[in-house]
Amino acid sequence: GLVLLWLEGVDSVEAAMALRGKILYIHRDDAPLPPGEHFVQDILGFAVRDTRTGRELGTLREVLSLPAGDLYAVDGPRGEILIPARPEFVREVDPAARRITVETIPGMGDDDDGV
Repeated sequence: GLVLLWLEGVDSVEAAMALRGKILYIHRDDAPLPPGEHFVQDILGFAVRDTRTGRELGTLREVLSLPAGDLYAVDGPRGEILIPARPEFVREVDPAARRITVETIPGMGDDDDGV
């Protein structure tokens, strides 16, 4: 929950304290992401498909940032599905196709049997 950074022109504790609580904006080109990482706003609205069931689960509405990790909130025909944003579940994010491929476990998705 803490970010430590150096800002050009902020040369004292007093100058830094004047910025405390402020919102920092940077150009997205100045924030390169490692391969396989994406800005949240870039993946909202992507279709979410489950490899286990072969079904479209819905669209990614929101990414919830919780202490235990991020959750993908997916809106689908059977309501909201929450999917942990972890490699065990999120298999691929394809920006060109605007699709996220996941692999759910029984009871997580929209199974026919409701298990």
